Amino acid sequence: MVRIEVKALEADEFPVWDELVAGSDQGTIFHTSDWAVRTASSLNRTPVVLGCYEDDALIGGCPLLLSNPYKLLRIASSAALLAPYGGIVIAGIESTKQRERELHADRVIASICNHIVRQRFDHVDLVNSPGLEERSSHNPPDHNGTCQVDQSEE
Repeated sequence: MVRIEVKALEADEFPVWDELVAGSDQGTIFHTSDWAVRTASSLNRTPVVLGCYEDDALIGGCPLLLSNPYKLLRIASSAALLAPYGGIVIAGIESTKQRERELHADRVIASICNHIVRQRFDHVDLVNSPGLEERSSHNPPDHNGTCQVDQSEE
């Protein structure tokens, strides 16, 4: 059985992340580890790159900037003030079947959203890149900024 795990990437995993970003349809400069680290530093936030693994292969992820204003609210954002978007990045799969590619993307998106929900942030601002926004119009769940997750597990 395929095992999917979402975890925060360590700095030594950033080259693999950046390679995924470079090869992904959603990947932009705003998704790179360098952008996340430098932007977080300039805004006094903590950078976290979530990696979604299928077995041992990195198949997607999402860079986030974390803040804790006034030590009251835990906030996660995928886009900084000067970046138009960030959000989820998905590795492509080699399949000629559109439905298989959609199911792959949906698995990655759901896994990342479930992980984010389990972190119990007070506010999450997830703004995806245009490629993912276009895809979301074909799927009822709102992948354009909102994690729709079944919370009955908790």
